[in-house]
Amino acid sequence: MKENELKKNLSEMSVMDLLKYCEKEIETLRIGKKFGVRDLFKGHQWNDLTKGTRLKLGIMFLEFANSGEGKRYIEFVEKTSSSQNEFKRIKPEPVPQNDEFEDF
Repeated sequence: MKENELKKNLSEMSVMDLLKYCEKEIETLRIGKKFGVRDLFKGHQWNDLTKGTRLKLGIMFLEFANSGEGKRYIEFVEKTSSSQNEFKRIKPEPVPQNDEFEDF
């Protein structure tokens, strides 16, 4: 999707699609980089979202960060003085392998 198309469509995306967008943006961050959800959006994109959408996305992102998949490569750091959650990009942990069939 081109940048202009993304700008137009961002405010029309569902919260789940926005979460997937955030997941892709995290992959571009260097290991050790601290960030807030709003930092994953370029320019004024974050402000183009409604307050309700930003709140829902923030809650879902925190749940994602504390879940199995998110926990592999991001961690919660702290809640800032402006009540924003801060996260850190960490080195991805390897996906656990199922050793059940190793003897075959």
